[in-house]
Amino acid sequence: MNVYILRWNPAISSYKMQTHLDIVSHVKKGEYPDYFDWSVREWEELRPNDMFILLQVGTDNDGIAMVGKFVTEAYEDESWRKDGKTYHYADMEIFDAFDLSKEAKMRAENFEKDIHIKWHGGHSGELLDKEIAASLIEKIKQANKDDERWKGNAFEDFINRPITYLDEN
Repeated sequence: MNVYILRWNPAISSYKMQTHLDIVSHVKKGEYPDYFDWSVREWEELRPNDMFILLQVGTDNDGIAMVGKFVTEAYEDESWRKDGKTYHYADMEIFDAFDLSKEAKMRAENFEKDIHIKWHGGHSGELLDKEIAASLIEKIKQANKDDERWKGNAFEDFINRPITYLDEN
């Protein structure tokens, strides 16, 4: 399984903070959005069931905003910036999402000393080195060990569960 870092700066993204907070609310209730996608710069090796970690960047509360897996391979589509360019996107399924203004345990400051990635900027869709990815996943699981969603093998079951996503296009 590959692990990708997606970066999200709410100040410049088409994905707005209110949308994220709505998704956090739904995820915490066990409800999920029907459709969610993100641009992935290093898309060539992306496969369904690869994991993503969405980093919130450019804010006072940088950190891990969302965790989940891709449910499609990368595909080309018009840029979210509406600038006439084409980007690669992949559809995703969310395991958990975090409001970093309230969930300090997921902020970058709790990870950046041990996990050496660019926590406060950079492109979206960075394929992580396997060793760094394993360390980051373990640290995320440890930070959430007391949360019901992360009890037992829930995360591993989610990652290993066959994809049931059907593209209706």
